[in-house]
Amino acid sequence: MRVVVNFHRHGEAWVIHCTPETAHRPISPIVRTAELDTLIHLLRYVGAEDTDIEQVNHRIPLGRGSIGINLTLGRKNLLHLRQPWSEGLVK
Repeated sequence: MRVVVNFHRHGEAWVIHCTPETAHRPISPIVRTAELDTLIHLLRYVGAEDTDIEQVNHRIPLGRGSIGINLTLGRKNLLHLRQPWSEGLVK
C-alpha cells in the first residue's frame, strides 16, 4: 500500500499523519514525536527508503513536508492506519 506521510513542526514536537496516495482524506490519527531522529526512525521503519529520507531532510528546515512511501508489510500499525483503507492491503 502506498501512502503519503505528512509531517510538520508543532511547537517542540513533530506531527505526522497519513493519507492515501489517491485521496487527501486522513487515514491515520495524528502521531506526535518530540525528536527529529525518532521521526526519521519511524519513517524508515514503516518503509521510507534513502531517497525518501533525503526529501525529508531537505524539508526539515521548512518545518513541514510530505513523502510518498510503500508501507513495509506488517508495520502499518505504528502509524495507526484506520479501516477500511488498510483492510486487506497491508498485513
